[in-house]
Amino acid sequence: MTAETTRLDSGAGTDGAIAMQTDVTLPTGGTQSTVMAFAVKGGVLISAQATGTGVTESDLAAAEAMLDQAAALID
Repeated sequence: MTAETTRLDSGAGTDGAIAMQTDVTLPTGGTQSTVMAFAVKGGVLISAQATGTGVTESDLAAAEAMLDQAAALID
């Protein structure tokens, strides 16, 4: 099994958000990817991710939208 993680450009509205993608290749030849976004607001770590066999960088926008919704709830 191999894994490769790359940093992505974050489009989140939450200040300081970072994003990354990890692609895992299984010994069977199958692949699985995870896109993740992270931010800290008011001392709280917020993260959102999408994981699956068909996940691509384009799925990051939905994860970042959830991150921004959670951040909006923190004063």
